[in-house]
Amino acid sequence: MRLRRLTGLIGLLFFTAAVADDDSRQPIKDLFYGEVLFYAYQDDYYTAITKLDTELGQYYAIDERALDPFHLHINQAEFAVGDLEVSYRMHQRAGRAIRAIMEGHVSKPIRNEAAYRLARIFFQKGDPVNALHILQSIDGELPERVRSDEIFLRAQVYIATGKFTEAAELLSELKKDDKYEGFAAYNRGIALIQSGQEKEGLVELDEVGNVDSDDPAVLGLRDKANLMLGYRMLDNSAPLQARKYLERVRLDGPFSNRALLGAGWLDVSLGNYQRALVP
Repeated sequence: MRLRRLTGLIGLLFFTAAVADDDSRQPIKDLFYGEVLFYAYQDDYYTAITKLDTELGQYYAIDERALDPFHLHINQAEFAVGDLEVSYRMHQRAGRAIRAIMEGHVSKPIRNEAAYRLARIFFQKGDPVNALHILQSIDGELPERVRSDEIFLRAQVYIATGKFTEAAELLSELKKDDKYEGFAAYNRGIALIQSGQEKEGLVELDEVGNVDSDDPAVLGLRDKANLMLGYRMLDNSAPLQARKYLERVRLDGPFSNRALLGAGWLDVSLGNYQRALVP
């Protein structure tokens, strides 16, 4: 988690500032530039650089550049190229440095920690298969400071590679870990549902939907769990149960619009058409 924050901070600090300087005041006019932003914010710097280079090359090759909607973002795009390259190289250099540690003459706990950190880089780059391969190379104990982090990463990798039962078993170990308050239960609920144990998975999500916390991240996760439960009940033709969950979602949270939309569909399903029209 810390490496992700550090990489995102250094790699996108100026890039985000450049985008916010202008794009926050106007919608993205160029579809391809919007795609670049999408990949950049996913930390997929290589794809973002490749697409941005292609777009810049095409832009400078045309005569009537003002007719290309990309011209509205050209200043930010030029500024972003360097920052994206820095971010991409940071990921590469971090990977090389960690590999050097793994292949060096170091103690087993240090080698295992290096393997965990390298697996995390692969997972963040959208390569859970290689992340799993590296995690499987861990032999023995890890340092205490990363033990729970490795378990959570391994569970995420298992979910991403379809090993839902194994993920659920791992996440049960983390439910009492304060660092992963709510997150372990939420992911375990998803894993259980995906493995066909829907009843047990919904119980886990309901637990997250009732969690008491003042952490904004946990509160957002609580809203997300209740939203998922609400829509699940709508899909299962249980509107009254759906209402219970949707009403738990905070109106000032990031999922309020989707919760209100779900409540509208709920009223329609009950024949309350007038109420469905009330925001």
